[in-house]
Amino acid sequence: MPYYPPDPDYRSELPLERVEEREELTVRTTADRERTYLRWGRFRFDPDGERRSLTAYRESSDADRLWVPFADETNGETTYGGGRYLDLEADHRTDGGWIVDFDLAYNPFCLYSERYECPLVPLENRVEAGERADY
Repeated sequence: MPYYPPDPDYRSELPLERVEEREELTVRTTADRERTYLRWGRFRFDPDGERRSLTAYRESSDADRLWVPFADETNGETTYGGGRYLDLEADHRTDGGWIVDFDLAYNPFCLYSERYECPLVPLENRVEAGERADY
């Protein structure tokens, strides 16, 4: 599979800024259904000197995993038009926060088969790294 060249600048240890109220967010899917996530926190970072923020979500039933979907200018050109995902597992935690590595970003499985149902990236999340779709 084609990937962007690894870039160590897209790997950071970032604190997770907790949201005060863990609001539920209903996300549409590619199968025109809905999934519910909790807004768990925000990662703030400065790629190329530009301040950005991504919200991390958690499924109620999945207590040890964060889902960080995002969309960027590459969508529909060199990556999947609907955005890409980062999954942060417990082993991504550090004393200072979480290891967030955009080189590990991947296209959702629905790109490869209509049998998969993928949640759509929420509007509040919009970065260039990881798996490409131009094969």
